[in-house]
Amino acid sequence: MSPASRCADWPDRLATLTVFFANGLGLGAWAAAIPALKARLALTDGQLSVALLSFACGAFISMPLAGWIGSRVRTGHATLAAGIAFAASLVIPAIMRVLPTLCGAAAMVGACTGAVDVLMNVHASSIERRWRAPIMSSFHAAFSAGGMAGAVLGASLAPRGVMAELGAAATVCAVMVLAAALVMRAGDVAPAGRSLALPDRALLTLGLLAMFALMIEGAVADWSGTVLAQRGADIRSTAFGYGAFSCAMAGGRLWGDWLVGRLGAATIVRCGGALAAAGFALVAWVPTPLAGAAGFGLVGLGLANVVPTVFSATGRMGASAAAAAVTAGYAGLLLGPVAIGSVATAANLSWGIAVLAVAAAAMSILAARNGVFAPRACLEP
Repeated sequence: MSPASRCADWPDRLATLTVFFANGLGLGAWAAAIPALKARLALTDGQLSVALLSFACGAFISMPLAGWIGSRVRTGHATLAAGIAFAASLVIPAIMRVLPTLCGAAAMVGACTGAVDVLMNVHASSIERRWRAPIMSSFHAAFSAGGMAGAVLGASLAPRGVMAELGAAATVCAVMVLAAALVMRAGDVAPAGRSLALPDRALLTLGLLAMFALMIEGAVADWSGTVLAQRGADIRSTAFGYGAFSCAMAGGRLWGDWLVGRLGAATIVRCGGALAAAGFALVAWVPTPLAGAAGFGLVGLGLANVVPTVFSATGRMGASAAAAAVTAGYAGLLLGPVAIGSVATAANLSWGIAVLAVAAAAMSILAARNGVFAPRACLEP
């Protein structure tokens, strides 16, 4: 792509980066508001899990629908519409007072974020094709930065109540999406892919990679604090595990585009899986809080560019393929914490860490043997 063409595409890229950031910010604020929602409605852990399951169900329902929409509507327009809907949905849980209505509101938030997730990745993939260079990691770096900003925003407004937390996040998200609308291109109608056919080997492999990567991410988010507590960390230090994971992931994504361009997508996924497995080995074999935090940091660094690389590949296959990969990833995100909890209950948490290490190693093997990141899938105009 010529420098002049890239200059013409920069506004669209910046607008899409803004939508990624806004989506991450909204989800970070939503996560920060969950404890306050639980306390205000006096929910038990089981009741809260029902509300969170509703969020997941909303996402699962909307993702295939978003893939269908992306194959019929210009991706820029669809992304912006989904972004506005997501911003509006954020404030709805704050006005609910009983569990059934909270479940409905959570399902709405989940449905909107699921649609945004699919559509913004498809649109980002179209920009990457025009750019003719790997740039998907930069979009996911913006999402990670938005998540951290949303968590900080939610925590800072927590004393003012749930409405202040989610209302502020909704306002910021809406303003950012509307600002992006000023310069975002309409985009193309994404190729539909084979929506009614069974997935081929390449798509199945990419779906498994997304599932394993996000399974690990969900498990680290939910269990890293418990792991460090068992290693002797005090209550304030238990957050260092996930903090190290998140910071390493965000930092890795800042360099991800350059690394993919230099080393290739297959090498990034293969080495990332191996590095994540090594991080889990450090957590399991050196039972100290410092080693645990360092190990989780290695996991974050290893996983940093796996999901952007997978979503880039599926985005080139069509909107339906992108929706399938995102849905598989969400399935892993939900199943990971549950699976580790089951293993920890049946045996102990160290065995749960071993399961995650196996999943990381499986990513490395899948990327090495299946050729899903072959040069034919590289960035063509």
